[in-house]
Amino acid sequence: MNDQAKQRYEEAEAKLWAHYGGEPKSYFLQLEKPRMRLRVQEVGEGPPLLFLHGTPNAGATWAPLALNLTDYRCILIDLPGCGLSEPFEYETVDVAGMVVEMMEAIVSALEIEKVSIVASSSGSAFAYWYALANPQAVARIVHLGAPAQVEGAPVDLFTRLMMVPYLNRLLLRVMPTSIDGVKNIYSQIGHGPAIEDGRIPEAYLDWTCHLLADTETMQHTMKMGELVLNWRGYRPEFMISVAELSRLSQPMQYIWSENDSFGGAMLAKQTAAASPNSELHLLPGSGHLPWLDAQGEVLDLMRDFLRPVHTGQEDENQLLVNLI
Repeated sequence: MNDQAKQRYEEAEAKLWAHYGGEPKSYFLQLEKPRMRLRVQEVGEGPPLLFLHGTPNAGATWAPLALNLTDYRCILIDLPGCGLSEPFEYETVDVAGMVVEMMEAIVSALEIEKVSIVASSSGSAFAYWYALANPQAVARIVHLGAPAQVEGAPVDLFTRLMMVPYLNRLLLRVMPTSIDGVKNIYSQIGHGPAIEDGRIPEAYLDWTCHLLADTETMQHTMKMGELVLNWRGYRPEFMISVAELSRLSQPMQYIWSENDSFGGAMLAKQTAAASPNSELHLLPGSGHLPWLDAQGEVLDLMRDFLRPVHTGQEDENQLLVNLI
């Protein structure tokens, strides 16, 4: 990313935060093992909430939630290769092992003993891997939209094509990064009604344009996808199995669209039922990123679920399975 592209992206990001009424503290974490430089944004004070976005995305996607959860220390990471974080050569490592190592290094660098996680899409896979390896370090997990890589998750044809080496480079050259192109991308993952009635503001759409055009986020997403996917779907070694989900004892909340393009109500119920201490909220008429369609409802559900962490009255033996 050259200096001009970086400046354009930072300006669009600042306008996004301003639209939602705030400005984060921004800094970089230099991790030694694995060696990487990650961009971090923070707002609020209180119990730590670590936000893990999906792809192609970046930490600022969480601005409409984080600025309304100011009773928490909201920590928004640009994951490797996304936003302003430096890329990482995933193809040279065991991906799940590297993710766990990265998460451990992030939590250590931020001096957090126990963290709650808010995750979306491929960020949910990262959250699962970390919680499986470090169950004592995770208080609660909120999954917004269908988590990537869970057993039974479908992969649409376009996504499969985007992960085919060389073909995806050709597709990238013709991918539109205009406002209209971004609107089409969001419509494809279920956000058409929210775009039409203005629930997704121009500042968010413009930020997405610059994320795709001025950073290496999409290129990184393709490289990562080439590892995790093939033309059939997710490679088996990267799937989060039902057996693994059953080992997750942390309280877990799923806020999921009934018609999520990455797996609808049936997959939602299967995934939540496999997680022994979970609650599921199915939202009608929402897309893959439900906080863009139903910000108020998502915030209310999250606050209720996270309240025990905020009050310090966490009950680790609580069993709650709510299939709504």
